[in-house]
Amino acid sequence: MIPMDTRLNIVLSLLQFIFASLNFYFVVLHICLLLMTMPQSFFAATLNADFDTLQEVPVDALLEETN
Repeated sequence: MIPMDTRLNIVLSLLQFIFASLNFYFVVLHICLLLMTMPQSFFAATLNADFDTLQEVPVDALLEETN
């Protein structure tokens, strides 16, 4: 039979691993939420792109080119 101290260590190690994994996923989730809520101007300045000059291409024009 496994001694009580060893069983306790195994349980505590599993709990530590579970909480460390949850902590990692929460950090990733918060980074994603932070990126989603940033204003578009931040990315425009970062990428040196001007979102105001981008033009929308109609879907019909794309379909005519493929046919």
